[in-house]
Amino acid sequence: MNKLKYLIIAFLATAFFSCDTNEGSEGSDTDALQKSMIENVSENVILARYSSYKNTTEGLNDKIMSFAEAPSIASLNDLKSTFEQAYLEHQYNEFNIDPKKVINLSASINVYPANPENIEDNIQNEILKVEDVRTSEKGYPALEYLLYSDSEDKVVEAFVSNASRGDYLKNVSNDIVDKVQEAYMRWSPEGDNEAANFYSNNKGLSKFGALSMMTNGITQDYEWIKKYRVHKPLLIAQTGEEYKGEGHYSKLSVKLIKKHLEAYNDFMNGGGDADFEMGLYNYLDAIEAKVDDELMSAVIKSKIKTSEEEIAKLDDSKSMDENITMNSEQVWKVYDSLQSLVSILKVDMVRALGVQVDYQDSDGD
Repeated sequence: MNKLKYLIIAFLATAFFSCDTNEGSEGSDTDALQKSMIENVSENVILARYSSYKNTTEGLNDKIMSFAEAPSIASLNDLKSTFEQAYLEHQYNEFNIDPKKVINLSASINVYPANPENIEDNIQNEILKVEDVRTSEKGYPALEYLLYSDSEDKVVEAFVSNASRGDYLKNVSNDIVDKVQEAYMRWSPEGDNEAANFYSNNKGLSKFGALSMMTNGITQDYEWIKKYRVHKPLLIAQTGEEYKGEGHYSKLSVKLIKKHLEAYNDFMNGGGDADFEMGLYNYLDAIEAKVDDELMSAVIKSKIKTSEEEIAKLDDSKSMDENITMNSEQVWKVYDSLQSLVSILKVDMVRALGVQVDYQDSDGD
């Protein structure tokens, strides 16, 4: 049994025996438990994810440089395989948790849908520096458009016939590497070392506290799974228009949603490693947070499992808009299952933790 589990048991035992003999100690025990949870998540979830993702994006960048220098169907297929791996891993790194409120990978390298017309205009007019283009013209959606929007023969020919297209591709990839490097350095001992200092530098339950920032970051992240990956495509489809959202050209839409929900659950679980099982689920259990007399952690897990089962009924070889065309009823079931958890996260969990929601969302609960 590891140290974190001992802390949970100690907390529960102290809370039970101290009612009459040691009033006031529960707060200090809760603080110790919260400290251990935040330190574990900081080191073994946030930093660990950024560290792995940094290596993955550097590997993707290498493949992009090779393809851009010598475009071929073989190098394109090799690149696509690495791109898909990186895009799936990106889902583990979209949480918006940064004490300095600067780093937000979802807003900097994954703004979808891409704007194909502007991307083509940029290439034609040799506007190739990423700092000169909009977020919908760079990041993963731009890479995806450039690599998947036509047949393999035509994609390769487009790069062969126009060197600026390769330059644009390389600059977009370099920007992704830079943004991920910045996130890694924020949490790494090589940089700001936020992983070691997140709790100590941000104590308390205000919106500037570590627990509040963490709760807001992952709650907003969950809402964006529901809102932008499922609800928005459904609403746009009702107008008769096509929504070319995340994973549209690569047909990765459903796989990306699956991976993102998996990433959320993993975050709540504290990483899931046998040696580091201290996440928000454990903390909620320790403070006996409940929904209708059932442990809140169990309710959240159950609803996530239901959502995963509904998502599994979609065709993961098709884009989300194709799934909506084929079976909109099932996509609505996915939305309903995801939506059923929102109020628990934004109201019940937030209240149990004693923090406040500090982001705006107009999608409703």
